[in-house]
Amino acid sequence: MKHIILTLTAVTLTACATVKTNVTQAIPKNTPVAVIPDRELDDWHIQTLLISALQERGIRAVDGRNFKENPPTTVLRYNDYWFWDLVPYLRAMDVRLMDGKTNEVFATSSYKEGFLHGYPVPRKVVSHLFNGLNEKGAF
Repeated sequence: MKHIILTLTAVTLTACATVKTNVTQAIPKNTPVAVIPDRELDDWHIQTLLISALQERGIRAVDGRNFKENPPTTVLRYNDYWFWDLVPYLRAMDVRLMDGKTNEVFATSSYKEGFLHGYPVPRKVVSHLFNGLNEKGAF
């Protein structure tokens, strides 16, 4: 019986999604954030979710492709990793807040599905990432 409980505990722990966050400083006040993907996008859904999440926190966020200030003061770079299992699902996502002039990263948050995954809702993943950043003082 003890082995069954340990096995179930191990499976449960590996099945959970995790969010890891690190913040060394907050986003500078009253500066827009340019949201830029790390790869060529075929779907702007995550980009739109990130911009909306920043705006909900009172931060002026803009699509980095349309940003007029050169270089932008603050940049949010991100990567979203999609996998297939009957349907596509968001397996992992990383966001980095960085100084637009020096490229120094001052906040990161990453999400990763466990081995036994669910089918996470991208809006909830973004919410988890931003809640982690908020709790560590990035906003």
